[in-house]
Amino acid sequence: IATMCFGHTHQDTVTLRRFKQLILKRPLGLSFVRFYYKNSSKLVLVCEQNKVFKILIVGLCKPILSLFAKTLQLSIFK
Repeated sequence: IATMCFGHTHQDTVTLRRFKQLILKRPLGLSFVRFYYKNSSKLVLVCEQNKVFKILIVGLCKPILSLFAKTLQLSIFK
């Protein structure tokens, strides 16, 4: 979803990928990532088929993901 919102090389996408690698080291993190990929791919597929829905999802997710990524950059990934 971050890639859909920001693109592959955007700093927020890179930060969120780093966070994913960090949480994959823990069982709960691995479970979360599995759940996320199982469900997010369906959401992205719907967004690809429905431009209005994509605008809505990107509009909702982008500020939240950006804030989360900025928080990670200032705390965990200084």
